[in-house]
Amino acid sequence: MTRIFRADMGAILSYLAHCPLARKIKKIIATVLPSSMPKSKLRKKEKKVIPAEILHPVALPKESPGWLAPVMVGAFQAGLIWIVIFYVTSTSYPIPGIGAWNMVIGFAFIGVGFSLATKWR
Repeated sequence: MTRIFRADMGAILSYLAHCPLARKIKKIIATVLPSSMPKSKLRKKEKKVIPAEILHPVALPKESPGWLAPVMVGAFQAGLIWIVIFYVTSTSYPIPGIGAWNMVIGFAFIGVGFSLATKWR
């Protein structure tokens, strides 16, 4: 009931905004009808301190070392060739005695290639 009455009075007061008595009526209504939510206390905001590492970051090297790209591509190729040989020879080569562990070795080469790829700039 209070909310409906308060909304209706708000509409009436906005319509009568040019009336000199509107401010007085608004104050009377504000004291008679409680607001739907209490007002929170104002708090002082603390200034944020930004660390010097963020303001002035250390410059990273612009280029990767010269050996990185050839080793990365070589690791990718070695892993791919290892797995292809394993499938073409019906799981008997590159190392005949370890069986399916040849797949693990091939994917290990590919994993080394990916880890080197993360350092490439």
